[in-house]
Amino acid sequence: MMRIQPILILLLIVLVILYFAKMRSRLSDRIVVSILAAIGLTLVAAPGVASSLARMVGVGRGVDVVIYFSIVGIGFFILLLISKVRDLENKITVLTREVALSRAYQIKSS
Repeated sequence: MMRIQPILILLLIVLVILYFAKMRSRLSDRIVVSILAAIGLTLVAAPGVASSLARMVGVGRGVDVVIYFSIVGIGFFILLLISKVRDLENKITVLTREVALSRAYQIKSS
């Protein structure tokens, strides 16, 4: 076992524990986090798995295939965040309009 493996495993476990302790999330989010953590632990504990996967998809090294999948995952995560921000902006707009109309109605009826 390489010296970096226990460190990476510990960091991954801490991140998962922090996620479950601090983040309120849907069941589907928790399942995805659990699956990703299991994949991460597998790739750290058994680096040969990444090398085998790389050979299967025609990539030179295991680290390359992990980086490629990570880039796609980060892109997906960014799209999710942008979608969430837009949704929150729309909710704030609707709420602001409702408050403005409510105050206008209160002033008019006074």
